Amino acid sequence: MLRLTKLFRYLFVVLLLLPALVDAQSFRYQLEGQALLSPPGQLPFWLRANQHRSVPLPGPGLSLLGRMARDYDTTRHRLLDWGVALEGRANAATQTPRTNLLLIEGHAKVRLAMLELRAGRSRNQMGLVDTLLSSGSMAVSGNALGIPQVQLSIPEFYPIPFTRRWLAIKGSVAHGWVGVVPISNKRGSEAHTYFHQKSVYLRVGRPESTLRLYGGYNDQAFWGSERQIFESFILTDWQSFQSVLYGKNWAGSKVGNHVGTLDGGLELDLKNVRLFAYRQQIYDVGALYYLANVADGLTGISLTNKNSAPDKTLSWKKLLVEMVYTKHQGGKVGSTPTPSGSERYYNHYLYSQGYSYQMQALGNPLLTPAHEAESGQSSLPANYFINNRLWAVHTGLTGQLLGWEVQARATYSRNFGTYETSGQAYQGGGGKLVFPSAPAFIPVNQFSSLLSGMHYGPSTRYWGASLAWDQGGLLKPSVALLLRAGVRL
Repeated sequence: MLRLTKLFRYLFVVLLLLPALVDAQSFRYQLEGQALLSPPGQLPFWLRANQHRSVPLPGPGLSLLGRMARDYDTTRHRLLDWGVALEGRANAATQTPRTNLLLIEGHAKVRLAMLELRAGRSRNQMGLVDTLLSSGSMAVSGNALGIPQVQLSIPEFYPIPFTRRWLAIKGSVAHGWVGVVPISNKRGSEAHTYFHQKSVYLRVGRPESTLRLYGGYNDQAFWGSERQIFESFILTDWQSFQSVLYGKNWAGSKVGNHVGTLDGGLELDLKNVRLFAYRQQIYDVGALYYLANVADGLTGISLTNKNSAPDKTLSWKKLLVEMVYTKHQGGKVGSTPTPSGSERYYNHYLYSQGYSYQMQALGNPLLTPAHEAESGQSSLPANYFINNRLWAVHTGLTGQLLGWEVQARATYSRNFGTYETSGQAYQGGGGKLVFPSAPAFIPVNQFSSLLSGMHYGPSTRYWGASLAWDQGGLLKPSVALLLRAGVRL
C-alpha cells in the first residue's frame, strides 16, 4: 500500500506541474468580496449547507475569494486536453474564530479521449440528483471540503460501441487521503485514514431522445490502519485495499466503513420543459441487501424551462421538489431481520466523527451533527450525528426578475433523533429487540429558507445578496444577510 500511495503522490505532483510545461492560455480569473450581516452565533442552514465549506465565519464579518481556472476547450474536439483550478477563501469576523484561510479547490486534470485523470481537491458530488437545487445527495453532497484524492474516471456519458448511442456509461474510481481521524472502541485513539470512492452509471437512450433512463450505484469508504486498530487483523495494506475496492468481507464484515446509494432516474424532454425524476436508495451496513430499509432514501423531481432567457423581465428557469426519508433504517419492529440490525446512518462504532470530513457531513446535510444542533436534546456521546431519523420536504426555484437571477429554497423537516434516543424498542441484529437506555429525543420541526438574487453588469462585474433564516427546534435560531460583489476575467 505504501508503494501505491507514493505512486498516487507522484501523479498528483506531475498533474500540478503540467500547466507550467504547456501554453497556459485560456485561463479565467475571479475575485469576489463578501460582507455578512448577522447576530453572533451560527450561520443559517442554507448559507452554509452544500457550499463545499466555502462559507463566511458566523457573526458580522468580511470575506475575500479568489479563483483561477482553465477548463477543457469545448470549441473543438481534442484527443488530449488539460485543466487546472485553484480557489481560496479568507474570512475575518468579529467573534472567535476571528480569521481563517481555506483552500476550497486545488486540482489538475488531464483528459485522453473519454478518460480523465484528476488529482487534488475538487468540488465533489456523487449520485443522481439535481446538483443546483437539491437538498444534497445521500452519498456525497458537496457539503464538506473535497477530500484530496487521485481519480480515474469517464466523467461524461460515453456511448458503448455497437449500441448506436442507445447505451452509454460513465464511472470513476478514486483513492483519497482523509488524514488522522479519531477512533473509539479499539486500540489507540486515532488512525491514519484513506478514502475510497467508485461509481458506475448507465444511460439508456440517445442524448436527443425524448426519454432517457438512468441507473447505477456509488460506494464510499473510510479505511486504513486496520492492523494497528484490530489485534487479529492479518491482511496486508494491499490486501486491505483490494478488499475495499471489491467489497470483500473479512471476519464476516467489510473492510472499512462503506456508505453509498443505488440510484435510478429518468429524463423526459417535452416541447417546453425538461423533467428529471430520480431516486437515491441509501445503504450503510447491509440492510438494503434484505430490502429492510427500502423505505429510506431521497426522491426528487425537477422541471427545467426550455424557453427561459436572460432578457426576459419575468420567467422561471427551474423548479424542484424533493422528499427525504431516513426514519426506518431497518430498525422498525417487525422489519425483515438482518445480521447487522439498524443502519445508524452516518454514525459508526469505530470512526468517532462518523461519515464526515473536517467536522462536516459528507452526505445529505439534513442529518445533523451534534455541534450544529440546538442544545438540550438527548444524544449519545458515541454518536457524532445526533439526528439521522427524519422526513423532510425540500423545494427550490430559480428564475429571472427585472434583470436579476433569483433563487429560492425552503425546507421543512420533522426530526426524531436516532434509534438509540428514540425512547422505544427497535430491531437489532438478527431481529432481536433493543431497548434504549438513553433519554428520549423530543421530535421537533425545523424550517430553513433562503432567498438570493444576483445581477450581472454589462461588463465582467456582478453583485448580489442572499437572505437566509432558520426557525424551529432542531437548529439554533439564526438569520443573516450576505452581500456579494465581484469581477470575472
